[in-house]
Amino acid sequence: MNDILKQFGVAIPILTGFLIICGYMNLWIVYSHFGIRINEYLEIKEILTLFMPDILKYFLMIVIGIVGGLIFTRHIGNKTSTDYDKLSSLPFWNRLIIHVKKTSFLFPLAVLILIFFIIPHDFIFDISGHKPREKFEMTFLLLYPVVIFWTIIWEEISIYLVTEQKIKNHSYFSILSYVLMFFIWGSISSAIKDIGYSKVGKYQVEFEYLNKEYSTTSSILYIGQTQNFLFLHDSVKGSNKIFERKNIQNLEVKKVEGYD
Repeated sequence: MNDILKQFGVAIPILTGFLIICGYMNLWIVYSHFGIRINEYLEIKEILTLFMPDILKYFLMIVIGIVGGLIFTRHIGNKTSTDYDKLSSLPFWNRLIIHVKKTSFLFPLAVLILIFFIIPHDFIFDISGHKPREKFEMTFLLLYPVVIFWTIIWEEISIYLVTEQKIKNHSYFSILSYVLMFFIWGSISSAIKDIGYSKVGKYQVEFEYLNKEYSTTSSILYIGQTQNFLFLHDSVKGSNKIFERKNIQNLEVKKVEGYD
């Protein structure tokens, strides 16, 4: 029990810091796509609030990952141990193959998380008749390089972190690494989804700014807003309009039916 609490004590600060990084990465990808340098309009404390819906989704993912991972880890850890001194002397690709075999129980979990992220988005668009210009299938192409890269890098790092430890401890670090990996992939997937939503007009926005009325159209797109600014994008001219929230009056934001 003490070991589990100790592991959670290490994991929670890492996951919290990683959430902040992924939150900023998500916003940076979305706004950079439309040519906006979001870092000039964003306060650090806003990252978590703007990213909160995804954080709640990732929290559920963490619970599933930890519970499922601990069950599999306890089962495998009681039956298997690894001589890491001997393992570290093997060629890189041999170590990588062993690493994949030892953590193969995580791949079904990875598939479930993949379905958790992907299927609802495409399903909703299929039944609603809306289809963003940005193909969400791109997330599949983005996922596999991340999986391969993270697996290779972590395989090397884990050799030095868990030398002379049993496989159950190695699996703990593997679980943590895969959760972090899906934070990265989830941020990218969410950003692509938000870009697609913006391009098809998920939100209809109307407001007054310095006694002039503004509203979204088929070409004037709502990108998002921070604590102090609101962003519109002109898809025809390829330009952006940035409004200070303090000067905005009678703001109305409506979500179009058929979007999650």
